[in-house]
Amino acid sequence: YKRQVSTQSTGVAPMVRYSKLPFRILCRRWGSDVAFTPMIVAKDFISSPEPRKTEFTTNSFDRPLIVQFAANNAYDLSKASEFVAGHCDGIDINCGCPQKWVMKEGYGADLLKYPDVVKEMIQKTKVHSNLPVSIKIRIRDDMRETIEL
Repeated sequence: YKRQVSTQSTGVAPMVRYSKLPFRILCRRWGSDVAFTPMIVAKDFISSPEPRKTEFTTNSFDRPLIVQFAANNAYDLSKASEFVAGHCDGIDINCGCPQKWVMKEGYGADLLKYPDVVKEMIQKTKVHSNLPVSIKIRIRDDMRETIEL
């Protein structure tokens, strides 16, 4: 399943606890063209089938779908992307969340300090999943650092 998303598309951004399947379907009924899952911790997702059953649900009406992962290394992200590759249309890396627990684990906005890690995450995930990869970022205090990333 592939559907072109244009510059005029509307989307449902990832929202903690809200971007689950029922909410995404409701938003699509009201005209959303593309939707994101809530942030899923890649390390947990690959380590046990339980998070795969509870954190990632979808159906045939839930497309195009972008799965957002929190990860701090290319291995975890690329392995997690393999699990969802046949059920979504893209992978998004959360490089923007400023929550303390997220930053402490080296996820979210903490990744902005490590552009080489982010680059490796993107490259390996594209190879392992054959999906487009995007990143959600937070604008840095110094705009040049944001542009360089």
